[in-house]
Parts: sequence; C-alpha cells; structure tokens
Amino acid sequence: MRKYYLITAFAIIMTVYLQVNYINNLYNDYVINKTKMLDEVLYSSVDVELRIREIKRNDKIKSINNKANENNKKLGIANQKPTHNQNSFAFIFEKKTQIDLMALDSIFVSNLKSNFPHCFLKYDEDELVVEYYGDNKNNDYNYSTKLQYISSEGSHYIELKVDILISNFIKESILTLIFSVTILLLLLLSIAYQLTVIKRKTEQVEYSERNLNGIIHDLKSPLVSIFAMLNLLHMKENNIRQKKLISMNMAGVKNMSQNIESLLYIIQINRQKLILNKIDIDIDELIYIIEILKNDLSMSYIKKPHNIYIDNRIAKGTKIHADRMYLESVIRNLAENALKYSDDGVTVNIKIEQIDGMLRVSIKDDGWGIEKQHLKKLFNQFYRVSKNGQNTNGYGIGLSHVKYIIERHKGEISVKSDKNTGSVFTFLIPLEKDV
Repeated sequence: MRKYYLITAFAIIMTVYLQVNYINNLYNDYVINKTKMLDEVLYSSVDVELRIREIKRNDKIKSINNKANENNKKLGIANQKPTHNQNSFAFIFEKKTQIDLMALDSIFVSNLKSNFPHCFLKYDEDELVVEYYGDNKNNDYNYSTKLQYISSEGSHYIELKVDILISNFIKESILTLIFSVTILLLLLLSIAYQLTVIKRKTEQVEYSERNLNGIIHDLKSPLVSIFAMLNLLHMKENNIRQKKLISMNMAGVKNMSQNIESLLYIIQINRQKLILNKIDIDIDELIYIIEILKNDLSMSYIKKPHNIYIDNRIAKGTKIHADRMYLESVIRNLAENALKYSDDGVTVNIKIEQIDGMLRVSIKDDGWGIEKQHLKKLFNQFYRVSKNGQNTNGYGIGLSHVKYIIERHKGEISVKSDKNTGSVFTFLIPLEKDV
C-alpha cells in the first residue's frame, strides 16, 4: 500500500506543480503585455505633452510679437522681424518650457485607463533625479521603463516606474483562474477517490489472503497425518501388490501436499515474505534427494511408461549453499512437468554440473515441447500453455514460483524448447555462501 501512497503523493505534487506553473505563465504573459502597453502609452503621452507645450509656446510667442508690434506702432517704428527664432527646437526646452511631469501624468492616466501605482522621474545629464511626480519614488516597483531622452539641451531624461499589481491580474483573469482551480480540485478529488478505492480493495485482498492461508494450512495438516499412516502401512505390508498401491497413494498425498505448498509460495511471493533457510548441502546429499524424488515420480506416474536418468558431473565433497526444501521443490516441479507434458515412453535427463562457481542443473525431455510464442510468458504467474486449443491441467503457478525461488538464490533460469522437439530447463545458483 505504501507504493500507492507514494504514487498518489507524486501525482498530487505534479498536478499542483503543473497548475501553479500554468498560472505563473499566465501572470508572466500578463506582465509582458502590460509592460508593452505601458511603454506605448508613455511614448504617446510624451508626444502629446510635447505638442501641447509647442502650442502654448507658439501662442506665447505670437502674443509677445503682437504686443511688440503694437508698441512699435505706438512709437512709430516699422515692423521688425523677431530676434528670436520662433522655430528653434531648443526653445521648447528652456527652463520655462521644460517637460511638465504633472501634465504628463494627467495625460498618461487618461490614456492608460487603468489603475497602476506609478511615478515619473526626471534625470539630469548625470542621471541624477532632479524631479519626480506620482507615488513615492522610493516604492518597490516591479517594472521600470528605460531612461527616455527628452532634451538636447541639459541632457534630460525621464523614467516611469510602475507597480503591476497581482490583484489587477486576478481581476482581469478571474474566470480563467476559477476554471483552473476547479479543474485542480476535481483532479485532486479524483486521485483521493481512487486512493480510497485502492486502499479498500487492498484490504479486501489481504483479508482474503489471510483466510486462504488459514484454509491451506488446515488442508495441509491432515495430509501429514495421512502420509504418516500410509508410510507406517507401507513398512508393515508384505504383499508386493498392496505395497505398490500404498506407494501410489503416498505419492498422490505428497503431490497434493506439493500443490498446497505451491499455493503458499504464491501468497508468500505476493507479500514478498519468502525467507530462505540456506545451509551447506553436500553433492552426495543432493543426489540422494534427487534419487528419492525420482522414485516418488516413478510411483506417481506408474501407469505412464517413462525413463528418468540422473547425470552427476560434480566431484565428491562439493558443497552447495542453498535452501534444501526449496531446491528439492524446484527440481521436482521441473522433472514432473517433463513427465506431465509428454507422451508415453518419455525420457527425462537430469544433469548436474559445476560451471564457474555455479551449480547448473538441466532437466531435458523429449516431450511435447513448447511453441516459441509462449516462452517469454512461460514464467508468468497463472500462465498456462494450451495444447490443441485446450488448456492443460494445472494452475499456472509452478514455474512462476520456481523462477522466484531461483532468483531468491541469486541465480537464473532459462528454457529452450520448440513444438514436438522437447524442452530443456536450466537453472544456475551460486555454490558458495554469499559474502
């Protein structure tokens, strides 16, 4: 369940991150558009203020000239050309006609049609502030225009500082933000709902597994008693025919016990609680185990003609560090499959050898074989290979738990097979104790 919480937490974090990133991009686009607009409005406002000053200047010059002409007429002096160049651009920026920040601000606000805290600053030729108008010039504004050159005499500049408020962005984008937040909440609610469903299903599965585990143990307990009783009868029975029948029943009980063990393996694998009891197994002991296994299988398949051969190529005294019970289970499972999925007269070869510090066991048969299309999925849990369109007997759990046991021994298992050519299952596990 922990991994579901981690996945859910990651999904929530990524969802929130994407939504926050989306809103941040919206705000950045808003700021970029507003700064472009502010620059355009500033330039146009400066131009309008300049034209107004020109008109005022021309009116003032005209008024001065008219008065001068009237005075000249009174004095009887002929008309004279003005000594001051009326078209001189520098005259605009004389002290009395320099840019009026108050008038510029009024024009700017009128053209902007929005409420942005702002301040106009005028700089001298050394880029020192000589005049400002608007909000406090020391405010922490988040946008400032470049210094705009406005005079050839005195080298004057103006700068606009503006605070582009987030509140304005929220007001202008309220519908988009509401939609975005709504989508985010719906996604979070969906994730929370899915997590609740997964948690409930997981609890149900765990409850079912606990019950199944108990049932399997209850089934296994009487089998132990039955096997012990049959073993006692087998030892006391002198009739050869009766002895064989008892042996067959013993093999059947043992086979059923193995199937129950397989179910327990699956539960343990799903819970990842398979604990190995590794010991040093002498090669002679391993061969003895395989011999007993061979006899058990021969009794189980007494009605099916077959041959089982054991080929040991490992020197005496060699030790194998493994779990004895699980190692026997792996070999039994593979050897029994070789008998089960074959016709009468099948030959099974069990070869044991040592390669590069590894125990290598190969179980080869000349049975039905497996089509190549099934090989990749062969070790998947509950996967069964069909023959002539019909599923074969079994639950599809044997090879999956074989693979799991080998991997828990830090080994590997492989298969080579094709239809009607038999199969070779090979597994390798380390001989030495883990360092």
